Parts: sequence; C-alpha cells; structure tokens
Amino acid sequence: MHQNPLKALQISPDFDPSSLNQKESSMLNELLAVFYSKKKPEPEFQRISFSLINKRYDFLINKNHIYNFFSNTWTKLFQMQIKDDHNRNIKLNPFIAISENLNEYPNFSKQLICDGFKGLSFASDTANILYTNYLLALLNNYDQSQNKNFLDLALFVLEKVKSHIDKNTFVINSAQIEKRNTGEVSIEKQQELIHITSSSNLCIKFCAFVLLNMPNKANKIWKTLDDQTKQAIVNWPIYNLYGSIRK
Repeated sequence: MHQNPLKALQISPDFDPSSLNQKESSMLNELLAVFYSKKKPEPEFQRISFSLINKRYDFLINKNHIYNFFSNTWTKLFQMQIKDDHNRNIKLNPFIAISENLNEYPNFSKQLICDGFKGLSFASDTANILYTNYLLALLNNYDQSQNKNFLDLALFVLEKVKSHIDKNTFVINSAQIEKRNTGEVSIEKQQELIHITSSSNLCIKFCAFVLLNMPNKANKIWKTLDDQTKQAIVNWPIYNLYGSIRK
C-alpha cells in the first residue's frame, strides 16, 4: 500500500495542482522526487523552505528522509545547540528557528512548541536572549494576524525565562502582553512601569511611556534616539503599540 506523500510530509492537500505557479510546482516536484528516492539531495543534509498557494512549509532533509519542521519526528533524531559564553553546549528549543509569518504555516502548533521547552535549562544568558527575541517575534506575529495562539505562546515563553532576564525587560514584556490581551495595563503593572521611567536607558523609558499611554513623553524620547536605535525599535512589537498612540 503506497503512502500518501502529502499526508506523510504534512502538506495540506486542499489545493489544485494546476493552480501552482512554476516555482511552486518545481519545488514540490523536487521534494517528491527525494521522497520517492528518485533523486539524491545535494547536500544530503539541508533545510528547504517554500510556499504553496500562500501556505508556508519548512523541511529538514537528511539523505532521503524528509521531516516537516513543525513535527515532533525530526526532534527525536536531531538537536539544536549553541555555545554559551563559557563555551558550554546548550540545548535549545529547535522550533524557535522559525519566527516570521507563522500564521502562514498550516501545521504550526502551539502545543508542539511548548513541548519543545521540556527538560531545557534556562541558566544560559545567550539562550534566554534568543528566547526573548522569539517572544518579541510572537507578538509581532500576533499583531499581524490577531491569532491568539501567538499571544498565549508569548506569555508561556515569558514565564519560562522570567527568573533569568532583567526585571525591566520582564515588566515591559509582561505589560505589553497584557495590553494586547485585555486592551489595558493593570494598575499594578502601571506602577512598575512608572518606576521604570526613571531608568537611564532611553529604550526602556520609551517602552514604559508607550505602555503608560503617554505619547508626548514617548515622542520626546523618540526624537533623541539615533537612526540605528530607531531602526531597531521599529522591528520591535512595542513600535506597533507606539503607532496606535503617537500624535
């Protein structure tokens, strides 16, 4: 009995093959050739990404074995590690490797990513920076799609790293998640944000004023920032909130 290749690769079958453009058709045919062992992949281990009718897919290929990125199959065979500041190998949640356009992945799974954190250490500053950046990316994904799974996952990640990150960073991210979740920031968090506004770090102060809904003070700081810092902030989810209050 032949295995359905689309089902095996976790590719959504709800598309008409004749509707694929040339690039999509070519990529799918290449993938199926590897799946049926009609073609040897070069290099033998690689990651490929492509879209089919506005749906995104990422795969890891190891010789003639193909693994959909958003599955738990390949994580049983491979690990994602980094070297920390002390030259130690730190195991990471591999699913943080994809953080953009998540709403376009039909098999994106919040539970799968949560499970990817099981058994991991959060003692590495390097790892926690990566996880915090992933959290910020999740908030950007939420702002683009209003998919609450991204907001819930961002809160989950924040809870995992909260004991290992700077307190001001925790307060700001906690407040901006709450702002998106409920439409406002609680009195308790507002008090913490007011305390943060005395920070000498202009980026921290800017974020606090945005979350306190003080556009005039946020604008004043924005005008003092250099172009490089502004460009960095534009890519942060706090800038999306700033856009809703700025005058």
